[in-house]
Amino acid sequence: KLGVKAHTFEDPTGKYFLLMNNTVTGNSNPADYVAGAAINQVSTAVLGNTISSNSALAYAGLFVAGPADTVGLVKSNIVEANFSSEDYGHAAGITFRGKNTTGSVTRNIVRGNRGFYGAGIFVDGDIAPNFTRVNFNTVTRNKGFFGTGGFVDGGATAIVENEIIAWNETINGESGGAFGVDSGPATRVTLINCTVAYNPSYYDEYSGGNGLAISEDTSDSVTVDVKDCIFWRNAMLPRAKEINAPGSGVLKIAFSTVDQSLQSNAQLQLGTGMLRTDPLFADPQNDDFHLKSKS
Repeated sequence: KLGVKAHTFEDPTGKYFLLMNNTVTGNSNPADYVAGAAINQVSTAVLGNTISSNSALAYAGLFVAGPADTVGLVKSNIVEANFSSEDYGHAAGITFRGKNTTGSVTRNIVRGNRGFYGAGIFVDGDIAPNFTRVNFNTVTRNKGFFGTGGFVDGGATAIVENEIIAWNETINGESGGAFGVDSGPATRVTLINCTVAYNPSYYDEYSGGNGLAISEDTSDSVTVDVKDCIFWRNAMLPRAKEINAPGSGVLKIAFSTVDQSLQSNAQLQLGTGMLRTDPLFADPQNDDFHLKSKS
């Protein structure tokens, strides 16, 4: 069964759906996509809900999608313990998807979800441009294959700011970053002032990079800019790397702390202001990533 569904087959102009202060839990859709809440083809605000323990083939938790001229706001929700069961299925926590749409995913707690790609927060352009601002979310203890905490794909443009992405891990010894960016066309991501820490996975030469990974084919263009971020203690397992950009995309990083020596090349371009000193988190074991006064 599906917990909440809102959909219009008409022109979405002037139509709006509000989902606010609800508990959506325990729904199961084992033979199809989406179990918690699906909001499609209409502008929406999803505010202050708890969406938990739902299961489906993919998109088990919250799925927001729309065409051009729709906007979405996903704010102050708890999205936890949702499970997407399909191999290579996308998303379990929050999905924001659509061609030429605009949205904001902000101040949510996303934890304990499990899915193959983008178990925590998944932003997808659906093979076309969209613009999404993702900020002030706490994304922890999700499990998946690639982009376990956050995943941007399909030509989307995402500004990712002030995120905490921690304690997410890959399943079955697979490789893939806590934050993953995949082929487009022309997927573009900017990370600013984000903390990506204690996310274990395994490295391989194609998609590994425990903190941040770019995996793309050579026919598409992916651009990632990283500024004022911390990548710490992600490379905890054998052969692990904090950051990896093995494809033909470009990753630029500056004024950031990375717990590993990085070698600049055509795909991984290092700017000024790079540090490798302990940021001195207050209490990372209990998800307190404030910096101590001595930092």
